[in-house]
Amino acid sequence: MTQNQIKVYLVGGAVRDTLLGRSITEHDYVVVGATPEYMVAKGFVQVGADFPVFLHPITHDEYALARTERKTGNGYLGFAVHADPSVTLEDDLIRRDLTINAMAIEVGGLFDSNFKYGKFDKNYVIDPYGGLNDLKNKKLRHVSDAFAEDPVRVLRLARFESRYAPLGFSIADETVALVQKMRDDGELNHLVAERVWAETHKALSQAWADVYFSTLSKLGVLGIIMPALSIARDEGLYSEKQAIVSHALRLAHEFHLNEVSRFALLCTAFLNVENNKNLKYCELFKAFYQQLKAPKSYSHFSQLFLTQLDNLENFNQLTSEQLFDLIKTCNALKQPELLQQLLSLVKVYQLACEQVILNKIISTLQPISAKDVSSELTGKAIGDAIDTLRLAKLDEIISAKG
Repeated sequence: MTQNQIKVYLVGGAVRDTLLGRSITEHDYVVVGATPEYMVAKGFVQVGADFPVFLHPITHDEYALARTERKTGNGYLGFAVHADPSVTLEDDLIRRDLTINAMAIEVGGLFDSNFKYGKFDKNYVIDPYGGLNDLKNKKLRHVSDAFAEDPVRVLRLARFESRYAPLGFSIADETVALVQKMRDDGELNHLVAERVWAETHKALSQAWADVYFSTLSKLGVLGIIMPALSIARDEGLYSEKQAIVSHALRLAHEFHLNEVSRFALLCTAFLNVENNKNLKYCELFKAFYQQLKAPKSYSHFSQLFLTQLDNLENFNQLTSEQLFDLIKTCNALKQPELLQQLLSLVKVYQLACEQVILNKIISTLQPISAKDVSSELTGKAIGDAIDTLRLAKLDEIISAKG
């Protein structure tokens, strides 16, 4: 085996995001024509015993041997991996999830990551499955029916939707249909909580994290993946509460809040929610974080935020006894930063509530015009009548809020 027989390609997210003009955080490579023994002999370190992925001895980037996979069981672990020098790049790419992730560009070699033709140009992108066209049309589309063999890909699909929704991306109709077939076939029942949490945690870091959850709901799979959250949405999150959660999560990104705080904002979906079995929000919230197997630090902080929300919102009006109870509950004498974080978070939540109310007021009052008042009125009387109608509508909104 010679170096000339081996070809190395930059693949996946680095190609996709370069084409989109986004910053690159990881560089992943596929190696065609090599064996594990060859990679080790060149100083690469294999990651895992059964998976042909190697770390570069200098950059520590991942270099995976071109491989195929065969479904052998349920879930994301039910695969037999086959990698040898005969596997082609196209064989490898067809097993990937989305067409925009199944593109590649050749580089100089194992120790030369410069592009083979001297520059990154879409004319040099290897695109056997239509990724360039889907990037142009802003579509998230599965590469092949192999997508249905791994239920984690549904979570990744929702996460990619949340990441690229600000750019106008949407999920292709045939991919929506495939996900729903996976649901009907029971494939999503094999998702494990750890993988659900891992993808959800990544989604919480997105600027439009709310889209991750709304996408799972629109795909018709939220009830299987996060049953408690699905109940909360069915009980009213799609109305004003849904808007508050969405605004809060987007504000959290603008204010650079960490994922613990973002999870707490998501959990405000359970405030004042009851289902037909009279599960109060605390029980529904508990079911939610247990289903996700969220870390204790996340669930503890969220529980404090939900249970102490009234006190946090009215912090400056608390009596000394109420304030002391809050300090004790939050263990603030030993961990003052926890209460400080809660107070910062409540301001974001209040701002989200105010924005939702303001949007509702504007959308309600703006359409009221001269056509809604008596045609007999003239001049200033028309404006006064419009103001009267608008004020009446505003009174209705404020009364309903109270």
